[in-house]
Amino acid sequence: MLDKIYCGYYRQAAPITLRYYEPWNELRNHTFYHLQDNGERLSIRHLSKLCQSQFKWDAVIENEHTCKLFMASIGGYLRFNYAYGSEIALFYEETDGSRGTTDYELEQFLLAHHCKIMN
Repeated sequence: MLDKIYCGYYRQAAPITLRYYEPWNELRNHTFYHLQDNGERLSIRHLSKLCQSQFKWDAVIENEHTCKLFMASIGGYLRFNYAYGSEIALFYEETDGSRGTTDYELEQFLLAHHCKIMN
């Protein structure tokens, strides 16, 4: 019923099919970044595409407002907020780093591309 109301209100033919539940626990962490204007005019959309090609992602959910890149090895995802144009958030769980890409590697990628840690 809610899907029909949503589709009618937003004038969509079909409901968005990708849904997920995001549990939170004591091991979960987050870091917020701000994409700074560095004169190169690197847009947040371009940065998200670059990040998608640089790392192996398990799932991608993208629309006109946001892009979420999910990775099991970090136990979370990287969110690019297209609506604000500069906010990036990394949600992850503490791991031993033996399962592939780590949150540290993602952080280094973002810092190298003119993102400043906000928290």
